[in-house]
Amino acid sequence: MHSIMIICPDHSPLKESEKWLSRYGFQVNSGTSLEQVDKYYEISEFDLLLVDQEIIDHLNSNEAELPKTPRHIILDARYQPKHRHI
Repeated sequence: MHSIMIICPDHSPLKESEKWLSRYGFQVNSGTSLEQVDKYYEISEFDLLLVDQEIIDHLNSNEAELPKTPRHIILDARYQPKHRHI
């Protein structure tokens, strides 16, 4: 079973993915900050991190870094693609 850590604020669209991933057999844990997750979990034990861009912005403002492992995907919900008319 693959284990996934979701790090996002409560209002993030990533929150909804937790139920879906669990339903399809993934072991999912979550936290609202990297500091919180680091306190309770060993991040390197996860197969994948799903991280909201707000968490990355917070890290950048504190001059902290996202761990190099495990692999991670960053969601930036602020990006709104332009609709193309065909």
